[in-house]
Amino acid sequence: MRRFFFTFFFWGVLGKILGLLRELFMASMFGTGVAAMACRLSLSCVTIPGKLLTSEPVTGGFMPLFGKAWSDKDEAKAACIFWFFLSVTLVFSLCVSVLLHLYAPFWIQSLAPGLNGDEHELAVDFLRITSLGLPAFVMAVTLSILEMVRGNSLIAAIQASLQSLGLLAGIVLFSFLSEVRLLAWGLNVGWFSHLLIALYRTRALIPPVSMPILRSRVWILAGTFFKTTLPLLPVPLLVQGNLALERIVASHMGGKTIPALDYSRFICETGMALVAMPLGYAILSHLSHYDIERLRTRLIEIIAPILLVGSLCSYWLFASSNLIVELLFGRGEFGEADVVLTASILSWSILGLWAHVAGYVLLRGLNISLKNRSYSFSLLLSTIVSMVTNWLLWPYYGPATLGISYFLYSVTLFFSTITLLKLWNAFIKRCLHLLIPYMAIYLLHSINIADIQNDIVFRTCIVIVMGSVPFASPKIRRQFRLLFASRQ
Repeated sequence: MRRFFFTFFFWGVLGKILGLLRELFMASMFGTGVAAMACRLSLSCVTIPGKLLTSEPVTGGFMPLFGKAWSDKDEAKAACIFWFFLSVTLVFSLCVSVLLHLYAPFWIQSLAPGLNGDEHELAVDFLRITSLGLPAFVMAVTLSILEMVRGNSLIAAIQASLQSLGLLAGIVLFSFLSEVRLLAWGLNVGWFSHLLIALYRTRALIPPVSMPILRSRVWILAGTFFKTTLPLLPVPLLVQGNLALERIVASHMGGKTIPALDYSRFICETGMALVAMPLGYAILSHLSHYDIERLRTRLIEIIAPILLVGSLCSYWLFASSNLIVELLFGRGEFGEADVVLTASILSWSILGLWAHVAGYVLLRGLNISLKNRSYSFSLLLSTIVSMVTNWLLWPYYGPATLGISYFLYSVTLFFSTITLLKLWNAFIKRCLHLLIPYMAIYLLHSINIADIQNDIVFRTCIVIVMGSVPFASPKIRRQFRLLFASRQ
C-alpha cells in the first residue's frame, strides 16, 4: 500500500506542478477572458461524459469485479470482464464524441446559456476539436486498471500530467502562431499521448480471450455488471449534472466567472489529487480482503491525521485566499477584478477541503464493503445539497455561492459516509477531538482576535501552534504512524 500511495503521490505532485505552470500561463495570457472561458467550457463538455463512463462504473463495477476474478486466478473470467467493459465504454465514447462534434452549438448553449455571441462561437469551435479526444480519454482509464490490480498505478497517476503538458504545448504554440484554437488541439495531444503510453505499458497485460468464450458469457457478464453498478448509475449522472449546473449558474454571472471557477477549483483539487485519490485507490487495491470490522478500524486510522492537519490547512487557505490568488495568478491579463472574483469562490470552497478529502477516502470504504446503495446515497445527498445551494443562492451571494455549495457538499459527504459506515462511535472516541483546533481557530477568526483576519504572520503562527499541540499525545503520534503502515 505504501508503494502504491507514493507512486500516486509523486506523480500527483508532478502533475500539480505542471498544472500550476499551466494555470499560471493561462492566467497571464488569457486571464478570465473569452479564450480561457472557451477552453474551460469545451473541456467540461468532454470530461463530463468521460467521467460518467470512467468514475463509478470503474471503481464500483469493473475494478472490483476484475480484481476479484484476477485474485481468484480465474483468467478466463477476468479476460471476459475486461473485454466486455472495454467494448461497452469504447462504443459509448465514440457515439458521444460524434454527438458532441456534430451538435456542438446545442451543447454549448445548454451548458452556458448566459454567453454572448462571440463567446458562444469560440466555445463551439473549441468543442468540435476537443470532442475528438474523448475515446482516447476513456480507453486510457480502462487500461490503467490492468496495472492497478497488479499493484502499479503509473498509468492512472500520469493522466493529469499529460493533460497539462498537452495544454502547455498549445499555449506555447499560441504564443508563436497567435491561433487560440491550438489550446484545444493541445488537450487532444495530451489525451492521445496518455492512450499510447497506456497501450505500451499494458501490451503484455491485456488478457487474451477467444470470441466463442466471450459470446457464451457476455449476457451473464452484462447481468452481473449492471446488477453491481445499477445502484451507482444515478451517481455519475447527478455528480456530472452538478458540474454542468455550476457552469450554467456561472455563465449567468458573466463569462468571466467560468474560468474564475476553474482557477479556484484547481487549488481545491490539489488536496484531492495529492492525498485523497492515492489513498482511495490504495484502499481499493490493498484493503479489499478486510472484513467489515477490520476495515472500519483501518479507515479511522487513515482519516485521523487528515482531520487534524487538513482542517488547519483548510482554515489557513480560507483566510489567505486573496493572497494565494494574487501570488499565483495576479499578473499579465489577470487583473485585480479577476483576483477578487476568483478569491470569492476559493475562500468558501477550501474551508471544507478536509471534509472532502476524508469523505472521499470513506467512500472507497463503502466500495470495498460492497455497500453500493449507501455509496450512491451519500453522493446523491451531497450533490443535491450542492445543486440546491447553487440554484437558490446565486442571485443573493453571487460568485461566492459556487464556493459555499462546494463547502456544503464536502461537509455533507463526510458526515453521511461516517453515518453509513457506522463509524460514529469510533469517530467520537478517536477523531472528534482532532477538530477542536480547527473550531477554535475559526472562532478566533470570526471575532478577529489580534487582527488574525489580516495578519498572515500571526495567523500562520497560530495554525502551527494549534497543529503541534496535539502531537504531545502518544496516541495521536501513533495514529499518524499508522497512516503509512505497510501492513495489509
